[in-house]
Amino acid sequence: ALISGLADVDAIKSSVSKLSGDIYALNMVVTVIIIAMLSNTGVKFVISLINGSIDLRKVVAQGFAIIVGTGAVYLLISYLIF
Repeated sequence: ALISGLADVDAIKSSVSKLSGDIYALNMVVTVIIIAMLSNTGVKFVISLINGSIDLRKVVAQGFAIIVGTGAVYLLISYLIF
């Protein structure tokens, strides 16, 4: 999920969504999608750091921090519950 998410998240979503049969499989599917999404967002963050202005970098860094923080909190809660 981490490597595949570098290029495209939609392919991961469509392939793992077929696996969501019970609550444990659903948790795994959501975790895989979040990892792929964070990976894809990280690539876009690096691209904006390389090509963006200082003002854009600040805005993108704030948004990236919120996205990564939310994903990390979900993964931590998911790990503790399941």
